[in-house]
Amino acid sequence: MAACARKELHRLLEDRELASIPLLVLANKIDLFPHLNEPELIRDLNLDYITENPWIVIPVSALKVTNIDQVVSWLIKQSSQASRAIP
Repeated sequence: MAACARKELHRLLEDRELASIPLLVLANKIDLFPHLNEPELIRDLNLDYITENPWIVIPVSALKVTNIDQVVSWLIKQSSQASRAIP
């Protein structure tokens, strides 16, 4: 499954229109075991090779509302930075 997601992610990021667009990866279902931890997800998706796009991995549990505040904060921050960059 990770191989398919990695391939699709990197295919999308080859699109020049997506260059420098921030990338948010949500590692959902952290309340279930087993689950991938953040370093495993970074490795499996080859996120270290993404250098043109700022990216972040946030482990979340939608069911238990874990780290949802971090997701919202990050989205707001990225939105405000993008609006300042628009002439």
